Amino acid sequence: MSNGAYDRRGSSIAADVDAAIERVVDHFESSDLALRLDVLRALSAQAKLAFETTRVREHLAKHPVSMDLIQGVTSQSSVYKMLADKLTVDSCSCDYDAKRNVVMTTNVRWTLKPKTSEKPTKKRKKSMTSVAKEEKGPMITKYKFERVRQEKEEAEEKETLIKFTVVVAFGDDDANPRELLHFELACEYVYPKSYYEDQKQLPSDDEDENDENEKSAKNEEQNDEGSDEEEKDEKTFGEELRGFRFDNEVLAAMGEWMGADDEELDPVDVIGFFMALPVHEDEWLVDERVCEILFQGGMGADSDEEGSNSDNEEEDDED
Repeated sequence: MSNGAYDRRGSSIAADVDAAIERVVDHFESSDLALRLDVLRALSAQAKLAFETTRVREHLAKHPVSMDLIQGVTSQSSVYKMLADKLTVDSCSCDYDAKRNVVMTTNVRWTLKPKTSEKPTKKRKKSMTSVAKEEKGPMITKYKFERVRQEKEEAEEKETLIKFTVVVAFGDDDANPRELLHFELACEYVYPKSYYEDQKQLPSDDEDENDENEKSAKNEEQNDEGSDEEEKDEKTFGEELRGFRFDNEVLAAMGEWMGADDEELDPVDVIGFFMALPVHEDEWLVDERVCEILFQGGMGADSDEEGSNSDNEEEDDED
């Protein structure tokens, strides 16, 4: 998704692509359909979206969660494969500033093939004819990822703030898209630790000795309260959950659109599938942390002030 430099020397098919572009431009110019610059501008935009569409499809086919869903390993539903095959990226952007802060947005369009139901015909021998059901409109998921390095509110130090939001719209005419998820994380590092990094990596012998000496010195100087705070920091890896919202009603609407009335769809699978998209900087930065909160109650989700709609609805269901 990065906006990098372009160099024709980096491609072995550049000459063939140039020839194909000229044929397309010539078609529009000779037919008085569009000017050369307009055609090239449209080709540039459409090529970018076609590239992102292919990239997202390939990523879903390789991501451990979505791959098992598409291949029918963890779910018998064929809807996941259908969605992965037919998805298109409607729009995308990736903007970095001079301080390397970033805002990334991606809108993904999902479409379903109309299902057919069998209806008996009025003949001596009973036979079944296929009747097409009403075709559903598209579902659009809108992802927004932000990473900002800023000053801490109560200290002269800096922190990194991560925000991730998923909004869902049903159809192009949906005037009120609804928020499915809002995730906000503060980190004392320039960039949060990746989940694929071994955070419990064993130190070398020299590092182990130095760490023991440093710890013994700190234990002599610090009281029990300071030790508790240090232990807490080690468990959170310098991260703090600032906000989390999740709307179960939106998730239910997504499941209904996918055909949950016709076949059983696990909400955990639905969340995992739509969180597997490469719509942020780090593949594991957001989705692993969000799933940890939703399914394991991690990262202090229970103490979050904003809370989650899912927690309230689960309590209502139990009552």
